[in-house]
Amino acid sequence: MSRAGLSFRAATGSPRSGPVTRPGWAPHEEDRTVGRTRDTGATAMYLRCYPYDTWRMACHHEALLGQAVRLGLGRPHLYLDNGFRSHAPLPALEHLLRLTADGGYRTVLVPGPFVFSLDDTEARGLARRFTAAGCEVLELPSARGVSWRTVR
Repeated sequence: MSRAGLSFRAATGSPRSGPVTRPGWAPHEEDRTVGRTRDTGATAMYLRCYPYDTWRMACHHEALLGQAVRLGLGRPHLYLDNGFRSHAPLPALEHLLRLTADGGYRTVLVPGPFVFSLDDTEARGLARRFTAAGCEVLELPSARGVSWRTVR
């Protein structure tokens, strides 16, 4: 078992949330084909969509994977709350926050702070929970090509 223990999906039996990997990949295992090019620690990515997205936000997922490569990060583990409203309990996000507080992740990639909450104050508060645990939250570049930035 990895440091993170069982996957969220295995622990709760929920098909709609938790760490997600591609078929054949085990949750919480780093893909050895994408090595770390700098000392960044483990990397995660978080996605949330409401209503339920049958494609699992494929375009955001691929963009975050590409950003991880550009930044020299290890292959990120995906945490997904698919079909959850931002004001509802977000089990994958809470699981990711617990793992981060235990030192499991040093970087979390997101398409934008809106994945945490549609309320800006709440989204910034959740981002601060990650940074308080020593984890950097990085947002995708905008469509205008603005470089990545840390969510605060």
